[in-house]
Amino acid sequence: MKHYFIAGAAGAVLALATVGTVGVATAQEQKMLSPQDVIEKLEKEFGGKVTDFELDRGLLGDIYEVEVIDRDGREWDVDVDARTGEILRKHEDRD
Repeated sequence: MKHYFIAGAAGAVLALATVGTVGVATAQEQKMLSPQDVIEKLEKEFGGKVTDFELDRGLLGDIYEVEVIDRDGREWDVDVDARTGEILRKHEDRD
């Protein structure tokens, strides 16, 4: 599992911490959307800021799990297909 921690303003700085072995990316991994592309898409769509970003590699495929604060200050948990960019689920976090 890879974790992406987001910091900074519009030109977000990505600090990558990789869990597991590091090796040459497979062809399948190369077809995934970049974290920056997904962050830019969600920040534009929600009119806010991505606060957390994680790649979940599961049996059903690779999913970016993202937390976003929208323009109104509401927090959202958003699951994005890492290959197509399709939003699979979005849920307002009311904690």
